[in-house]
Amino acid sequence: MNESRVGTLADVLSLVEQVGPAGTRRRDLISAVKRLCEMAGAVPASVTAQPPAIREMIGRLRPAAYGVSPKSYSNLKSLLTAALELAGVVDSLGRGSARQDPQWGPLLQAINNDQRLSNGLAAFAKLVRQAGHPAR
Repeated sequence: MNESRVGTLADVLSLVEQVGPAGTRRRDLISAVKRLCEMAGAVPASVTAQPPAIREMIGRLRPAAYGVSPKSYSNLKSLLTAALELAGVVDSLGRGSARQDPQWGPLLQAINNDQRLSNGLAAFAKLVRQAGHPAR
């Protein structure tokens, strides 16, 4: 992260506006950051752009109190993560890395049509690799 450029979520918003994707994706990223801050009773300039501070802010939220469904809340958090990745605040979590693994990839490709099963197995493969166990 470039600490001189990104200190708060307001800085993240500024970067998304300047160098973010075009069109609706940019709008969605900006909207998610603003909406989550609004739900937390904070302004983007007051929220430090550091994962612990953001996790704490998100942890206090009760989306149902704002009429936000679990699916919409999940989308808001995903968009916030994408904005933070774009700003260099967090690194990509290696999404899709299990599909590129020579041992897990063929199995994941074979079950690609079942998103629930595929995502679950990909998460399991990631845990196995992180634990240092080889695929069998």
